[in-house]
Amino acid sequence: MMTLALALVAVAWLIQLLYAWGGHKSVHVYFTLVYALGTALIIIEDWSGGLTSDLWFHIAAFVFALLVYLKSR
Repeated sequence: MMTLALALVAVAWLIQLLYAWGGHKSVHVYFTLVYALGTALIIIEDWSGGLTSDLWFHIAAFVFALLVYLKSR
């Protein structure tokens, strides 16, 4: 599942890169959504492996991405 999660994060960055190359200076709404989904999968993977200190950073990244998504849509 970690491979899928990291693939989603990479796709999110690809979406943002293509958007920026198109001349836009803002964050694309799908970037935040796909990034949040990838981060959610990382959280699930971390949780199933036991609580680690990294888990809290992933939760923070998920919450921040979700907040940006909600604000930008």
